[in-house]
Amino acid sequence: MYRQQYFEVLEIITGELSRRFNQDKLGVIKKLELMLLSAANGEFKGIPETVKDLYKGDFDFGALKRQLPMLQDTVRSAKIKRVTSVKTICDIFNSQMVCKQLFSKVHKVLCLYLTIPVTSATAERTFSILRRLKTYLRGTMAQKRLNNVLLLNIHKDLTEGLNLQEIAQQFATVNERRVPFFGSFKKNE
Repeated sequence: MYRQQYFEVLEIITGELSRRFNQDKLGVIKKLELMLLSAANGEFKGIPETVKDLYKGDFDFGALKRQLPMLQDTVRSAKIKRVTSVKTICDIFNSQMVCKQLFSKVHKVLCLYLTIPVTSATAERTFSILRRLKTYLRGTMAQKRLNNVLLLNIHKDLTEGLNLQEIAQQFATVNERRVPFFGSFKKNE
């Protein structure tokens, strides 16, 4: 009995994984990655038609087609023999700031590739935080304030390192009328 259930679960998992990773748009992303890697390794054969169809309004494909074959020289100047990851190309672009200007279209493709979400976990996490923040009592909160509170809650690791006294001091001194209401925030010595 357990053996049958075990195999049924495995079948469901493999079916869902293949369904998830055999989507049309994911194939375009794979081709985009392969195009970048092949260009970096000197094996550039052209821009795939599926990439052209999906991003036809976003890129100047003529300029991109001219810049991609030159990417190999930049990789070799960084003394890298074979590129196996897009991260390597990003590291080269970050270490040599002139690359971002010389290869502006390739940089745009890299930015597009890096901003494609792999999962929807971040969005789901954001909505669960939103459910906690926007309670019945806070239902009248304006959209701008809700966005700001949501960002502060999501990025707790960054907000914990802020100096609140310095921020309050800066807020109070921006306008002369605020000083009587908020006073001054002098650092305790």
